[in-house]
Amino acid sequence: MTSVAGSAVLLILAIVLFFFLCMKGFGMIPTAIVCTIILGFAIEGGPVAAIWGPFAEGMGGFAGGLVFPFVTGGIFGGVMTATGCSEQFGRTLIKKFGVGFAPYALMVFVMVLSYVNIISFPFLGAILAFSLMRAADLPRNVACVSMVGTASITMYYLPGSVTTANMTAAEIYGVGLYSGPIYGVIAAIVAFGSVALYVNHLCKRYRTQGIGYTGTEMEKALGSDFDENDAPSFFVSLLPIVVVVGACMVLQLGLQMNPYAACVIAQLIGIVLCVAMNWKRIAKKLMLVIREGAETSCIPLLQTCMVVGFATVVTQTAVYDAMMNAVLSWSMNPYLLCVLGTMLFACISADPISGITLSGSMLGARCIELGASAPLLCRLTQIASTTFDSMPWSGILNVTMNFLGLTHKEAYGQIVVVQIGCTTLATVVAMILMMIFG
Repeated sequence: MTSVAGSAVLLILAIVLFFFLCMKGFGMIPTAIVCTIILGFAIEGGPVAAIWGPFAEGMGGFAGGLVFPFVTGGIFGGVMTATGCSEQFGRTLIKKFGVGFAPYALMVFVMVLSYVNIISFPFLGAILAFSLMRAADLPRNVACVSMVGTASITMYYLPGSVTTANMTAAEIYGVGLYSGPIYGVIAAIVAFGSVALYVNHLCKRYRTQGIGYTGTEMEKALGSDFDENDAPSFFVSLLPIVVVVGACMVLQLGLQMNPYAACVIAQLIGIVLCVAMNWKRIAKKLMLVIREGAETSCIPLLQTCMVVGFATVVTQTAVYDAMMNAVLSWSMNPYLLCVLGTMLFACISADPISGITLSGSMLGARCIELGASAPLLCRLTQIASTTFDSMPWSGILNVTMNFLGLTHKEAYGQIVVVQIGCTTLATVVAMILMMIFG
C-alpha cells in the first residue's frame, strides 16, 4: 500500500480520469476497469489484488442482491410494454392532464415505488418514462432528472418508509422509522419543490429549442405493436402496477419479508396478472418478451456492478482511512458535524447507505454527547447522505441512466443540479431548523 500522499494523488487521478472518460462517452465498463487499475496501485498487492479483491467483492455484493429483482423487473417491464399497457397508461395520463403533466406524473410514480422499497424502481420507472416522454414529446433527459431527483425524497427524507436507508439509520441510532417527522417532511417539500422548478425549466427550454423525444435500443427491444383499436383499457394498464406496489407493501410490512425477496415475488405476481389479462395480445410473443426483458435488464446491471467495484476499491486506500480519521477530530455544532461527515462519507463511497452507516457508527455517539437528539440525527443523516453520493460512479445513478439509454455526457450535468444542488439545499434547511429548534 502506498503512503497517504501517494494514494491521494492516485485517487485524484482516477477520479479526474473517471469524469473525463465518462463525459467523453468512453463507456462505463472500460472506464471502470481503467480507473480501477490506476487506483489499484494505491492498495497492497497492486492492480491485480485490487481487481480480484475489493473490485470483485463490490461487484458480487451488488449483483448478488439485485440480480433477481432486476431480472423480474425487466420481464415485468417487457410484458407491460409488449401488451401496450405502459403505452396506454402514459397516453391516458397525458390525455387527462395534458403534456405538461408528464414529468410530474413520473416523479410521483417513482416516489411511490421508492417509498415502499421496490428495488427495481429505476427499471419500472423507465418503462413508464418511455411512454410519458413519447406522448409529451420530451427528451429522456427530463425523465432522468425527474426520477433521480425525487427517488431519494421518499427513500431518505420521509419518515416511515420501509427502505434499507431508513431501517439502517433507525437501527444505528436506536430509534423508530418515524424519527424526525417534521424536519423530514419540510426537507422533502424543499427538495421536491426545487426539483419540480428545475424540471419545468428544462421542459420550457427543450420546447423552445424544438428538441423532442427519441427512442432507445432497449425500448426497441421491448417495443410493442401498439394498436389504439386493440389497446388495453386504462384499468387493465394500471392494475398490474397497483398490484406490484400493494404486494410489495404487504410482504414487507405484513410478513416482514426481505425487501429483495418481496420485490421479486411482487413483480412475478404482476407479470402473471399482466399476461393473464392480455393473453391474446402477448401469447404469440411471450417467450421472446421474457427473454428480451431478462437480457435487457442484465446489461445495465453489469455496467453498474463495474462502477460499484471501483467505488469499493476507493474505500481500501490509505487516503480514505486518513479522511475517516480526520473527521473524528472535527469540533463544531453536532448537527453540522453530522452533515459534513455524512456528505464526505457518501461522496467518497458514492453510496448513501455507506454514508449513513459510516456517519452513524463513527460520529453518532459523539454528536449525541455534544447535545444532538438521536431521532433528529437519524433523519438528518439520511437527508445528508443524498447530497454528494451522486458521483459519476454512483450505482443507482448509473442504473437509472443506463435504463433510460443516457450517457454521462448527455445527462450528468443536469443530474448534478437536482442530486447535489437541490438535495444540499434541503439538507441545509433541515440542519438549520434542527440547530434552532432541536
